[in-house]
Amino acid sequence: MSAGEVSKRRYRAFSCFLKERFRTRVYRVTIDAGFTCPNVDGSVAVGGCVYCDNRSFSPNRRQPRTAVRAQVERGVAILSKRYHAEKFLAYFQAATNTYAPVEKLRRLYEEALDHPQLVGLIVGTRPDCVPEDVLDLLECHTRDRYVCLELGLQSMHDRSLDWMNRGHHLGAFLDAVERCSRRVRDRPRCSASRLTLTWCAIFSNVCRPPW
Repeated sequence: MSAGEVSKRRYRAFSCFLKERFRTRVYRVTIDAGFTCPNVDGSVAVGGCVYCDNRSFSPNRRQPRTAVRAQVERGVAILSKRYHAEKFLAYFQAATNTYAPVEKLRRLYEEALDHPQLVGLIVGTRPDCVPEDVLDLLECHTRDRYVCLELGLQSMHDRSLDWMNRGHHLGAFLDAVERCSRRVRDRPRCSASRLTLTWCAIFSNVCRPPW
């Protein structure tokens, strides 16, 4: 993509940020560490979010699960061959990747980061699943690695979140962002948007949605 095309965007792409930071293209290696979610196991709700099927967006969910290290090695080998990639981020993507005791999280994250070409972590999770001890763990890794905590905000409207069976409201997201911001005041922050749910804002402002 040309510089002119990039300048026309109304947002800063995450891929561009990573390329500026690491001086090269950085690729994500998706990892399925076998986590579940609190709105799947009954802690918050049952059935999961209405749109969620981890097999649809996480390739590793469609294969027999292997150890984290094996998933990293396989992902690095495929991306290196296809794109001549040299630097990678371990992307803990499927389910809620902070929903476990902190010592289990430490073991899994460190297993991924043990690969010499891994420059950091991306950890996808829910805003109601980031207690202080988990933030402590992630902050420790920022001393020598890049760490991105991906907090899912599917809608800013509580009625829509109830319809999706998210099991939390906007307040949980705002609380998580505030607690994270106190730890990363000197580091870049960004927001991930689910553009397919923009109808939530339209319905909430124009008419009363059916839910």
